[in-house]
Amino acid sequence: MARNFPLNSVSAGRFAGAGLALRLGILAAMGLELVSCQAPGNPAAGPLVLADPVAPLAGTDPASQQAAGQLAFCGAPDASSAAGGPVMELLLAYVSSGRDFREPPGPDGYLLRLIPLDDRYRPLPIDGLVTVGLYDEEGLDQAPERRSLPILIWRIETGQLGAYWVPARTLDGYFFRLDWGRIRPGPGNYRLVVHVQYRKDEQTFRFCREMSFQDRLGG
Repeated sequence: MARNFPLNSVSAGRFAGAGLALRLGILAAMGLELVSCQAPGNPAAGPLVLADPVAPLAGTDPASQQAAGQLAFCGAPDASSAAGGPVMELLLAYVSSGRDFREPPGPDGYLLRLIPLDDRYRPLPIDGLVTVGLYDEEGLDQAPERRSLPILIWRIETGQLGAYWVPARTLDGYFFRLDWGRIRPGPGNYRLVVHVQYRKDEQTFRFCREMSFQDRLGG
């Protein structure tokens, strides 16, 4: 079930996946959008309606274990294979507020914007598989064979992405509320590793992006 979500309760956070000039321009555009209390694109539409939060995969679930094994870091071979596809760039934006999804009051997860861009830097809807892994930064400083497994994994299956597409005055994109579920990470430094796989004209394309952030609230 979708919920109303006033835009003035979120703020633009960190970006990954673009040059500095482009990031600054997009951040400025997002800032103009996010200060509005109306739904983007239609001032008379009222509060923005977002899809339900994305539940994490259960750690004992075979799908979760399989996803953890496949969730390679972006520097790994074949983590990205985007050449020739319609998506030229993939932006991530971590949103630092508006993380209270339900009762009782308090943070319930993370908010993440994912914005695919075409060769003219216009937002481009796609249909594919999105997998997000949350890692503790401290565990990533170790040798690869000793690195910790993801703390949490979220997965949006092919055919489900359309529900998370949010129209905006300047930058449309996907907006995910990543629910912690029973595992509530404390304050600390974390990294999100995001894999996007989609098909176009019978070809498969992959993007991988990583984003480090500091969470001062935790669960």
